[in-house]
Amino acid sequence: MTPAEVPASQYDDFAWFYNHYWGLITCNPPFFTVIERLQWLRVPEEECELEWAGINHMAWLLKFERDGEDLYPRMWEKLAAEGPIVNERYRFEMMKATGYFCTELPGHTSEYVPYFRHREDLKRLFGGPWLMGETAGDLNARIGTLAYYEEEMGRMAGGEMPVPYEAGKRSEEFTAEIMDAVLTGASFRFAGNVLNRGYITNLPDGCCVEVPVVVDGGGFHPAVVGELPGVCAALCRSNISVQELAVEAALQGDFEAAYHTCLMDPLTAAVLAPHEIRNLTDEMFAAQMQWLPQFQGKENTAPGHRVDRLATGVTEVRSGDDVYPRTRMFGGE
Repeated sequence: MTPAEVPASQYDDFAWFYNHYWGLITCNPPFFTVIERLQWLRVPEEECELEWAGINHMAWLLKFERDGEDLYPRMWEKLAAEGPIVNERYRFEMMKATGYFCTELPGHTSEYVPYFRHREDLKRLFGGPWLMGETAGDLNARIGTLAYYEEEMGRMAGGEMPVPYEAGKRSEEFTAEIMDAVLTGASFRFAGNVLNRGYITNLPDGCCVEVPVVVDGGGFHPAVVGELPGVCAALCRSNISVQELAVEAALQGDFEAAYHTCLMDPLTAAVLAPHEIRNLTDEMFAAQMQWLPQFQGKENTAPGHRVDRLATGVTEVRSGDDVYPRTRMFGGE
């Protein structure tokens, strides 16, 4: 996975469990999601009040107001009249399902739920190019631009071309604003990923959550959101379990925990049976073992890993003794 494809929640969870330090990771899709919705509704950004919360790649726009007016009814009306924004079907489908808009890009939104990517017809119906839903879109884009990137960076490093810089213009990331706030005392609000210490009350304590964070000269101040809507919290929890298992697998070098991570992933479970997920996990370990020192020299000794293994694509399975009564219900006369 590329960094853009791994939720920040796993980075922060790993940092905490490994080093026991308080950390914070930023994510900019919530900001751009709001800007895009405002452009769609033709509403000035400075007139709006917003609140979002959830987990990274699955946060929800909970409050979307302009001068006290809830903008959600306008979104529903515009959706009914025109249909969704081009290439935004995945997110609007989830808004129709949950009542709330997901802040992550459409492609990522489709990856963290079991509803879309298990069928080619649904991907064609709802998907779009690149991060809008194309399979391996981000990976293909990075591979396609790698040679150009390396050549251009080499020229900059060698002094053959200037590093692009425009005074007063910042990048799309929040680092400069955060540093400015800490150093000058100015206040800056952004989407931050922090360990849950009561910020979202119906998500597990200690998991990594994404909430509004204000930074100033006094440090970082995550907002207490309270409860998420039930369906939003349930979708978040389905991914939090995966993140917790992934951290356990990485820290312990535990093959079975890594398998359980894949087993519990909502999209993987929608596409593959448990034996196929186990085979997939083994294939991924074989391909990437050189980068996984904590697993090297170990074996998976779990009984389920070695007993009665089934090949992917198997069409027949063996059976032992029949212990059920010979009734019609169980195939008897």
